[in-house]
Amino acid sequence: MKNIIITGSRGLLATELTRRLLADGDCNLYLVSRSPQDIQPADHLQAIELDQLVNDKALRNLSYDALVHTAFARSFDGEDLKKSLDFLSDVLTVAKRLELKSFINISSQGVYGTKHDQSVSCDETTNLSPSDNYSIAKAFSEVMVNSGLANSNINHTNIRLASILSHKESKRFVNILVDQAKHQRDINISGGNQHFSFIDIDDASQAITAMLNYCDKKWEPVYNLGTGLSHSLHEIAIMVADIAKREYGYEININVLPTSNDSNIKLNVTRFSTDFFWHPQFSLESSVEKLFKN
Repeated sequence: MKNIIITGSRGLLATELTRRLLADGDCNLYLVSRSPQDIQPADHLQAIELDQLVNDKALRNLSYDALVHTAFARSFDGEDLKKSLDFLSDVLTVAKRLELKSFINISSQGVYGTKHDQSVSCDETTNLSPSDNYSIAKAFSEVMVNSGLANSNINHTNIRLASILSHKESKRFVNILVDQAKHQRDINISGGNQHFSFIDIDDASQAITAMLNYCDKKWEPVYNLGTGLSHSLHEIAIMVADIAKREYGYEININVLPTSNDSNIKLNVTRFSTDFFWHPQFSLESSVEKLFKN
């Protein structure tokens, strides 16, 4: 059985990845948490603090197939982001002391910025242009991983992840639009020509699971992960209204307010799909339908 370490145990991606890997039944999972006592026990799952990996002899002497680093503040606050980078530094220090095959750092599509032509897909060679504190910190996390593990034998990569869609992400604007429609309220959007890239949480966790089957393969230093598509805000609003009418009989009006926001982001995911034989299963419409049901 594989031995997998996951940080950020309470986060959305870590939670879904844990559920999926336990269901597959071929992994022992070690969830790194500041409060391991609060994690529900399960077969093949052990909640631990980070320093136990080196201070506990039994854990230190294990051979680990992968460490998936998902822990990161969902914040634009500089202090919170610095704490996340400090923790990553600690994780890298521990990783180099273990018998570890591979290291996956979850980064963000935000490192590319949002000022791109609608016809252009960002691939892994696109220049980085992060435009907010969170994205800048994510870009720096990639530098830390690449430099920190450069002289090690640990296979490592950074995953530039599209925005995750899940009913648990209540603050995402897609969730807000769905909530407005479910309560039969008009949908209000600013602009409408802005384009966004998403990935369903089930696809995201399945993609990382697929990667874990190739821990012995030499990885590229960075992969984009998403559907390879982008959708305009106006297109998304129409989709939400159409589903509300088709499935629930609600008539939803869409009100468009003027804005100067022209953000656009679209990911080219060919490299990931080719290297790991993975393709997304959920369209944006099917993900939105799931949001209506939760």
